[in-house]
Amino acid sequence: MRRFIAICSLSLSLSLANTVLASFFQGFETNINGWDVFGGQYDATRVTSGTDGVSSKTGSFHAEAGQFDLDNAGGSAATRWGLYSSTFPVGGYTTDISVYLDTGISAANDTRFDWDSAIGSADCGFRRDFVFNAGYYNDTDATGAGPRFVISASTNAGRGGAYPKNPGKDPFTIAVTGWYTLEHQFSNNSGVLVVTMRILDSSGVPLHTWTQSDPTDLIGATIGGNRYGWFASQEFTFLAFDDSALNGLQSYCQSGPGTGSIGYWLNNQTGWCITSMGLGCTTYTKAQCVAILKKSNLKSRDMTYLLAAQLIAAKLNVACLGSNSSCVSQAITDADNWLCAHPIGSNVKANSATWKQITPTYNTLAAYNEGELCAPPRIN
Repeated sequence: MRRFIAICSLSLSLSLANTVLASFFQGFETNINGWDVFGGQYDATRVTSGTDGVSSKTGSFHAEAGQFDLDNAGGSAATRWGLYSSTFPVGGYTTDISVYLDTGISAANDTRFDWDSAIGSADCGFRRDFVFNAGYYNDTDATGAGPRFVISASTNAGRGGAYPKNPGKDPFTIAVTGWYTLEHQFSNNSGVLVVTMRILDSSGVPLHTWTQSDPTDLIGATIGGNRYGWFASQEFTFLAFDDSALNGLQSYCQSGPGTGSIGYWLNNQTGWCITSMGLGCTTYTKAQCVAILKKSNLKSRDMTYLLAAQLIAAKLNVACLGSNSSCVSQAITDADNWLCAHPIGSNVKANSATWKQITPTYNTLAAYNEGELCAPPRIN
């Protein structure tokens, strides 16, 4: 899978340039920093303890991931764990996130979410996803009976690529409501990457473990440092999560002439080099473009806003940052043509045939803006 393309950061500078001993932690007590870098549906929503009947795991606040499945809407909340890293650290690194699993939730059988902690390549590109595939079930089969969550582990997400109950992926059943930690431990085993994925209860006791490894994932050759953490698919009305963390040495990817996400351009409006922009067959002022970015940031169900927001970011990256556009020029043209036929605000839904026609273009724009294609991501 490669469909995706995020700081309460305490760091100590080391002698190596751009390298820090990083300890990323975001418990959402004061903000969503680190979970606001991609923009729109990829931003976390900070809520008070007790919202939707869920008490925060720690403190008085936690976050929610919006209802955006992978196959139709491109996935939900995501983080960069501070920043992407180019070098696999000596001693490896670990990522953790706590999610609230409510077996009393009102949801259809086989409602799912996927949690992904990805790793990059040595050149700061994408290498591989490592995904907890989770689903809510109230049927009866080999995984149990009655309301429960079934979780397995794989390197894929979405209904087209993974299934929580897959008997070949060692599914594990959780029948008790509560907070659970999903942990990824990235290790070097004689030069080959090994990822140990664990579920822990609210006391930190391991409940189940999976191990993922591929002989072509060679440390320093094909494998670099951390990539994103991402709710690659999220089909529930909301999903509560808390206490996200990365612990390990990070050697940050160089910024260079890179790309900025929707969140970057919302937070850096002084960097806009334009006063107006054509989107589809209409010209919009800068203020109107900012409003479109904010509309997508509020998790609009009208997909024209989400496509327009990615198109705005892509055009700003090319025009204002001088980012390499060789891999995105056709997608920009296709998005403009589609928005000409389906103007911003025309209420195109994620599950419509109209949206499915342009979804590959949307994915290309999003991947480009997040530094996944022919230009690296900006780190400042």
